[in-house]
Amino acid sequence: MSRSSGPNMTRLHFNPWHWMLTAAFFFLLAGTFGSSGLVGMGGGPEELAGTLLISYLLAQVTFIPVKRFFFTKAVLFDMGGVVTQGDFYTEVLTEMPGTRDLIERLKVNYKVAMLTNNNALGFEPFNRKFGFSRLFDDVIVSGKEGVKKPDAKIFQIALRRLHVKASNAYFLDDTAANVDAAKALGIHGIVFTDAKSAEVCLKKAGLTF
Repeated sequence: MSRSSGPNMTRLHFNPWHWMLTAAFFFLLAGTFGSSGLVGMGGGPEELAGTLLISYLLAQVTFIPVKRFFFTKAVLFDMGGVVTQGDFYTEVLTEMPGTRDLIERLKVNYKVAMLTNNNALGFEPFNRKFGFSRLFDDVIVSGKEGVKKPDAKIFQIALRRLHVKASNAYFLDDTAANVDAAKALGIHGIVFTDAKSAEVCLKKAGLTF
């Protein structure tokens, strides 16, 4: 099943973590409140549906800290030439075919982040248009950090913010110099050409999605 096309539309993906947490909250709520008749296993269809909805919402919120502290690997994406296509100055940017779907599938099992050379103010229109803050677990913008790729410092900032080791990080960029800088720190670097090739490279590196 898929959503209709558009800049912020993407294929729906099953996330087992969400449903495991939903089940845990459902049985917790059922056990806690079921005997009172408010919600839970002893209630009618409306009470059960309400319990399931509350459980799902709690799972969505809980998944954020679970992912932050228990997921040990991260995949970082450049913006221009990887997530978007088109010249910043002369063209209207559009999404790179296949990349959003790749990110959505990766984020089920890994942290995903954007690492982009952009000034802070100039980035915000792109963020609003493409929904990067919702798509990624974190967004690192060079203009906000005061340092840009290929400087090693910005990669170190990204690793700290994502709470991952360099050996557990994977970086995709269409500029070879940036990829080489990441590799020098022990990060797995991939020169991006298209989403399909990137998927093959990530799977060869041991990621499963």
